[in-house]
Amino acid sequence: MKDLLERIADALERIADALEQRANGEHEAESVPADPVPPPPPQRAGDLIAFLARRDVKLRDAAPPTPQTDEGQGEMDALAWLIGERWANVRLLVEAVKARLGNGEGFALNLRGQPETAISDICAVAHRAHSLGLLEQYRYRRSPAFRLEARPSRAPLSQRFWAGGWLERWARQHLLRVAAQLHPDAPISWLANLPVILPSGEGFEIDLIAQVGDRVAWVEAKSADYQDSLDKYGRVRRILGLPQHSALVLLADPRAPHRALSALYELTVCGLEDFPARCAAALGASGEENEKRPA
Repeated sequence: MKDLLERIADALERIADALEQRANGEHEAESVPADPVPPPPPQRAGDLIAFLARRDVKLRDAAPPTPQTDEGQGEMDALAWLIGERWANVRLLVEAVKARLGNGEGFALNLRGQPETAISDICAVAHRAHSLGLLEQYRYRRSPAFRLEARPSRAPLSQRFWAGGWLERWARQHLLRVAAQLHPDAPISWLANLPVILPSGEGFEIDLIAQVGDRVAWVEAKSADYQDSLDKYGRVRRILGLPQHSALVLLADPRAPHRALSALYELTVCGLEDFPARCAAALGASGEENEKRPA
C-alpha cells in the first residue's frame, strides 16, 4: 500500500509540473511583444573600418568579426528584445540570475503581490531562456504559491548573455531599426564587439558602431556598474571625432542621473526608455558633424 501511495504521489507531482509548464507557456503567449524585424545586413564594412583608421584606431585582429545572422542568434536576439522591451517588469529576474552566474546556484523569487503583467513577463523570459539553455532549471508555481524557481547555466553563452549581452543585442536591434526607418535608401554598415587598439596603444572593445550613409553612431551598453568607464568613453569619443549626440552610453540602471552624467562626460547617457529617441538624434544629425577632426 505504501508503494502504491508513493507512486500516486509521484504521478500527481508530474501532472502538477506539466500543468505549471503549460501555464508558463500561456503566460508567454499573453506577454511576448512582437519579435523585432531582423536588422539589415551589414554593407560597406570597409568604409566603417576606414572611418576608424582615419582616427588612428586599428583593429586588434586581422579581420573584423562578422555579425551572426543564423537562426540560433535570431532566437537570442528575440529574447534580448523581450527583456529590453519589458525591462521594468523583468529586472527582478535578470538581476537574480546575474547574481548567481559565478556559482550557478538555484534561486527562488516570491512573486506574490506583483502585477499580473509583471508575472507574465517574468515567466515569458524564464520560459524562453530555459528553452535556449540559458537557465538549467525553471519552474513557476502559481497561486497560492506565486513562486518562481530557477538555476542559471554556467555555459559561456549563458554567462555572456546574462552579464550584459542581452542589453547589447537590444541596443543593436533598436539602432538598426531606427537607421532603416530614417534612411531607408542609405547603405548601412555595423560592427559589434569589435576589439581595437587606440592611438595610445591601449586596448578597447567597441560594443557597437554603425555608419548610415555619412552618419556614424557609437554605442556602449552597461548593464551594471558604469562609474569607472565614463571617463574612458569620453576620451574615446574625442578620438573618434564624434559629436556628443552621436556617442551613446546606454545604462540599464534606472536610478542613474542621465542628464548630469551626459553633461559631466560630454556623452549622451540614457536609459532604455530614451534610447530609441537618442538613436534618432544621432542618426538624424548632419553627417558633416561626424567628420570633425579628433580633438
